[in-house]
Amino acid sequence: MQLIFPVILILASLTAGILLRYILQKAAVSRSREDTIRKGLQKSCFLFMNPLVLIGATWILPLEDRQILLLPVIGVAAISLGGVYSILYTRLRRMPLPRRGSHFCVSYYTNIGSVGGLVVFTMLGEAGFVLMPLYKLLEPVMYFGLGFPIAALFGKTGKEQNRSPGGIFKDPVILLSMSSIALGFVLNLQGFTRPVLYGSINNILIPLMSSILLVSIGMGMDFRNMKGHLVSALSVGGIKFLLVPLTITIGSYLLGMGEIMGGVPLMTIFILSSMPAGFVSIMPASLYGLDLDYANTAWILTMVLMVPVVPWIAFCLKNLIPFLL
Repeated sequence: MQLIFPVILILASLTAGILLRYILQKAAVSRSREDTIRKGLQKSCFLFMNPLVLIGATWILPLEDRQILLLPVIGVAAISLGGVYSILYTRLRRMPLPRRGSHFCVSYYTNIGSVGGLVVFTMLGEAGFVLMPLYKLLEPVMYFGLGFPIAALFGKTGKEQNRSPGGIFKDPVILLSMSSIALGFVLNLQGFTRPVLYGSINNILIPLMSSILLVSIGMGMDFRNMKGHLVSALSVGGIKFLLVPLTITIGSYLLGMGEIMGGVPLMTIFILSSMPAGFVSIMPASLYGLDLDYANTAWILTMVLMVPVVPWIAFCLKNLIPFLL
């Protein structure tokens, strides 16, 4: 079930999103209305379900192991490495500048939440899932404070970055997420015992939230104009599913992450650093006049590749990672 459940849920949810988009188009629903429905699904998760999940997760975070506090740094390193490997690869291949920018975006931005959280929860349970908020703590700063300005350097338009490191905290989704994490930390540090029922609630909310977010992602998938980019876009998969997790997992092992909590932090890091491109990668590609078809192709491809990647992750957790513990 640890192997089959995430694969089935990912495929079923993405397919449901694609079918929903098809039904809406056949019903002559306007594109703006379609976007409203898609964003409504996302907001229902980020504004209502996600805060409850984050509070519950950080509430029982094992803060007695001080090495756990390295997780935000490791998360930053994983995100950064995707971009660094992309810049080196595309420069070596001498890709056109707009395509290099799109390659950077899909290699840099990662789906840590809906897909990563689902796989971690399924394979490691709540013991692994509680580490995710700390791992992705600095994700908003990395995404909007660093990713957008770098993407703009590859652009062919004169548009300036529309997000700043300070401005991102005005985003209600980011503000609510950070507040939920802070509240969870306060409850944790004050020694309040989390109600037993909370664990049962998270057992429902986590896969449900992941499924709804994946449906919204499926609604945004566009398979047109993909054919000419498929082979080249496979390099993104090599970066996200091989180079980044290999580098980050070895580095985390050297930092001693396999020596605490029975190795759960090291396994969590391996899973979260092996995730596909995030939907947000399409935003800078569109905003700064990059190769949007290439970004869309690479993003969809990494999502589809999760079907074989999930069994690979399970194999590594059972047969390879134990050698590091």
